[in-house]
Formats: sequence, C-alpha cells, structure tokens
Amino acid sequence: AAPSGGRLVACRDVSAGEELLRLPAGALVGPPEAEAALGGRLPPLEPWLGFALFLIRERNRGRGSPLADYIEELDGAGAGGAGLGSPLTWSEAEAGRLAGTQAGGLCEGYRTFLEQQWAQLQPALDADRDFFPPDVFTLEAFRWAFATVRSQLVPPCDGGMDTALVPAAAL
Repeated sequence: AAPSGGRLVACRDVSAGEELLRLPAGALVGPPEAEAALGGRLPPLEPWLGFALFLIRERNRGRGSPLADYIEELDGAGAGGAGLGSPLTWSEAEAGRLAGTQAGGLCEGYRTFLEQQWAQLQPALDADRDFFPPDVFTLEAFRWAFATVRSQLVPPCDGGMDTALVPAAAL
C-alpha cells in the first residue's frame, strides 16, 4: 500500500507471476539513477546508501524535484498525511517509549547501525560541502532516507542492483 493508504485491488482472481501493472522505465529510480544524481562525487556505495543520499538531495530540492509529490507523501504532507510512521524517524523521547520491547531493541540496533554508517560517510560528505551541505545532510535526514528506502524499495529488497524505488506506484 502507498503511504496515503492507496492500493491496487484485483477485481478477478490473479495467477502467480501474472503481470498486473507495467510502468515505463522512467518511472523507476534504480541505483544507476541515484548514482548519476550524486555526480560521481562519492566512492562506490552500496545501492541502499546511494538511494538514501539521493533521497536527501531530492527532498532538499523541494518543488524543484521531479519526486516532490512522492516525497511530500512520504513526509506526510500529501493527501494521506500519514508519512512513514517509522520509529527510526521518531525523536529520542518517542523512541524511548519502545524501551524494553522487541521493537525497541530492533529500533536501537538500526539507530546504532545508522550512526556507524553516517560516521563512515562523513569524510566523503565533508569533502564536498557545496554538494552535500551539512545542514541538509544530517543524521536525522539519513534516518528518514533509510526508513524510506526500507519501506519503499521494490523487491528484491537486499539493496542489490536490481532494486528500484517506484515513486509513481505510491501516488
């Protein structure tokens, strides 16, 4: 389902493997598009990292981004207003409500992982502050982008080169 609660509904029985929807290649954002948008300014990255940095950049472009409507939906500013709802995007106080639960442990593990990844990216981002402004490329934005990639990536979700974000499918 799309962040706004939209979904596709079959009006007849559907066979496994049957094509239900065809989108033009231009409706997909794959690792090559994300890398191209970053202009080769970073060393090779795992695809999910490229997607995350690409999304931060596009989010900062606001209405100038071709993904503006998609990003507004993800942020909760679109028609649905729900946003991602991921605990990774919650404040520390909000996330603290999960303390002692399995979800809280998972969330804390992801937060630690993201802090480590962010620390590793910092030297490369700091080397090109004009392209990666530090007030835009923040740990908070990185958490949002990671939550977006995890919730929106079309399978296989292992983050390999065959994955894609499909903004048109969410609107």
